[in-house]
Formats: sequence, structure tokens, C-alpha cells
Amino acid sequence: MKKIIAAMTAFTAALSLMTGCGSTDSSSKGASSKSDSYEDALRDMYEASNNKDVEAMIKHMYPSELYDYLVDAGYADTFNEQTTGENKEKEITEIIEEEELGEDKYKDIEEAINGLYEMMIIAKEYDLSPDKTMYDLSEEDQKKISERIQKVQEGDVSETKYDVTKAFDVTVKYTQDGEDGEDSLYAYYVEDEGWLFEQSMRKYLEKSRQTSLNASASTISKAVNSALIDLDNDGDDISGTYIISSVPAKNYNVPEDLDLDKLNKQIRNYFDKMDDLYFFCIISDGTAVYVSCEDQDNEYTGIYPIQSIPEDDDSTSYFDTRPMTSDEEKLGMEELYEIAVEAIK
Repeated sequence: MKKIIAAMTAFTAALSLMTGCGSTDSSSKGASSKSDSYEDALRDMYEASNNKDVEAMIKHMYPSELYDYLVDAGYADTFNEQTTGENKEKEITEIIEEEELGEDKYKDIEEAINGLYEMMIIAKEYDLSPDKTMYDLSEEDQKKISERIQKVQEGDVSETKYDVTKAFDVTVKYTQDGEDGEDSLYAYYVEDEGWLFEQSMRKYLEKSRQTSLNASASTISKAVNSALIDLDNDGDDISGTYIISSVPAKNYNVPEDLDLDKLNKQIRNYFDKMDDLYFFCIISDGTAVYVSCEDQDNEYTGIYPIQSIPEDDDSTSYFDTRPMTSDEEKLGMEELYEIAVEAIK
């Protein structure tokens, strides 16, 4: 949740507090649709992009008061750079509803947009403007603002302004300049506002989950190596090439005289969150050479070394990995496990 908040607040924080803000007249309303379906509003947003109508695009991205704040502050050009790219028209060919988000996820979105609203309140409170940035304030006020930004990023807001009641993970397929492409975004419904769309948060969330799991895979690798050193120092035989797994049935080619209970206990000494993940680890010649892991939702796969795949190179005396191809980057942990088993055979 904190990562989502940070993703959505970072851009607005930079604009409103680092470089100032402008008029905050909230007389206009966003262009989002209040119908049951988000498709019409989504098509309207793409039409606005094709027409290079950046302000209309922003209306589909933020609640009305935030929209007024951002547009009146004069940041349309910045949004233009971030959202329209080279401004080539996109013709929608298909809108695919991947899934309806659960309450835990759409409430994260709700907390994020309320965090944005809090950022706007801070800017107004200190009367910031293009000619008066936070760095024109006293050091004491700068410190206060920084502390409040930190609280917002941690989900601590003074007011719940917006209520998100449902959200969907959506893929938009299109043609652009004769080429097929697709966008992935969140469509979410804000009470009294209508349908809004968020692409950068979805990309950030996916990237942050992937990065987090890759980091977990690296941590597991280090924990296994530390545990193997402990066993080796105790005189245990840790040689051979084999797979250990969080699912005992998937342990493969493990030497009969290796004390797995002892090894797993030592691994937990170095990585206390091991039971929160599914994972397998290839051990070769007393070293963890490859780890893949998934969280409980099985949505993303962490790998260490990053973007690598198991490969037993006959030209070497040790087990090795190679870089993944673009198609292989889509493989899940179960598929990687099967590849690992085949490589060891």
C-alpha cells in the first residue's frame, strides 16, 4: 500500500511542492462517466489523446478538484509529455476486462487518491505558487512540509475525500501508425465523480512487485548459501546438484545423507519470511546457483540471478544459467521448476 501511495504522490508532490502551484478554482467538473460501464469514458479519454486535448485527458485521470488544481497550475505540457508520447493516434480495437479488483486493491487506490488530495491541501496551506516554492520558505516550514509528505506516503491523511467503490484491471488493444499495441490500466469508480483511469500506478505496482520478488529470490539465495556454509563447517556433505523447495514433494535429486530439516532450519535463521513464499533453489557443488519464488497469490515470479534460466552446460563442470529470451520472461515458477529438473537430469 505504501508503494502505491508513493507512486501516485511522487509526481504531484514534485509539481505542487517543489515547483509550486497555481490557481485552485474547483468550479469545473471532470469528464468521467457515471454510468455503470467504464468503456464509454475510456473511449472518450483515448479520443481526447488523439485530439491532443490534454486537459480533457486529465479529467479522466483525476477527481474534479484535483483536476482543477493540476490544470490551473499550468502543468498540461508535463502531462502531454507523459501521456501522449509522440501523439500518434490510437484506434481502439478491443477492450478486455482482465479482472475485477478485490476490495483490498481498490481501497489501496482510494487511499492513494486521498493522498493526492492531501498533497494539494499542503500546497494551498503554504500558499505556494510558480513564484513561491517550498524552498522559498523557512527551513522550519520546509521541514514541516517534508514530514507531512512522508506521512502521506505512509498512508496518513487528514481527510477521506474520495470513496472508490469498484475497480477493474483493463487491457486496451489498439492500432497505432499501422502497428498493433496495447495499454494496461486500472479503471476505478469514485463516488460522486465517476470512472477514472490510472496507468502509471498499475505499471509501478507491477514493477514494484516484480522488483520485490526478485529481491526476495536474491535474499533466499544468500540465506541458502549461508546455511550451506554452516552445514559444511559442521562436516555435513553438501555436494551434488539438486533442488530444494518450500514444497517438500518438489525436492529433487537431494542426496540421501543430506539433513534437509537441519538445512531448512538454518535457512530460516537467515530469512525469517521463508514461509511466506513458494520457492525452489538449485544447489550445485555446495552453492545456491539459482532461485525462483512466488508470493501466495502466484501473480509474479521472482528470479535470481535476475532474468536468467537454468541450463546445464556440458562444456563446464558446474551447473550454470543463461539469460532469458523475451518469451521466457513470461514463464512462471512451475515452468521454471520443470526446466530446472530437465537441466539436472
